[in-house]
Amino acid sequence: MTDSKPLTWDEITNENLLTETSFPKPGGNRRIATMEDYSTLVPKDLTNAAEVENWHIKTGYGICYGDEADKTANTIDDAFGYKPGGSATGMRGCFVYDTRTGGNIFFPIGSSGYGHRKHNLKHPTDGSTYYGVLRYSCNDRWGYFNNTDNGIYKYGVYDAPLFLDIFRSEGAIYWFDKSSPSVEEENNKPQTFYYPAWDINYLTFDFEKIRRDNIWKSIDDKDPQKSGYSDACFIRCIQE
Repeated sequence: MTDSKPLTWDEITNENLLTETSFPKPGGNRRIATMEDYSTLVPKDLTNAAEVENWHIKTGYGICYGDEADKTANTIDDAFGYKPGGSATGMRGCFVYDTRTGGNIFFPIGSSGYGHRKHNLKHPTDGSTYYGVLRYSCNDRWGYFNNTDNGIYKYGVYDAPLFLDIFRSEGAIYWFDKSSPSVEEENNKPQTFYYPAWDINYLTFDFEKIRRDNIWKSIDDKDPQKSGYSDACFIRCIQE
């Protein structure tokens, strides 16, 4: 809905991925978390093994149950399908906790396990385009790798077991308040990349920022700063 007018997925555009624009304020004394907020949860240098090992904030993955729960669930619906309004059911997600203070926060990945809707996805067989596809992966792959398909990997899927079922991977993506630039070394030279969101992979335990081109596409390839369309992701608010 936009100004009370229903829109289809292919009519929705996005102007929020530029660094100078932000999401509207959610109201009250709340704001949407920034990249700087998320970055305080991880070591500054993820390539430094000692720093990572000694970092006092840790992550864990599992199920968070509602306050009414007094035991673990025995069915998938009860364990994963939490609904608001009070429930003894649970939901999968990432727990972030401070080993020094005991402070903790939970990032749910949704009752389906897919905290992300891909704006559009084309079916490889019939060519149909589907909008608002509920899936965590930003990849365009529709089905399993064919173990005889050597187009990408020399030995087919045996070269890439982690990507066999990437289209079914579970996790969530959380928008930042605005896209944040970061200068990084790539191809032996510094380049500026833009990060609009935080990526939480429930299967590989990745917990880090995600680049803009994964979840946002420009409507003009010659001018990537122009408004385009984005995927739908979660947001996390902070009480000020």
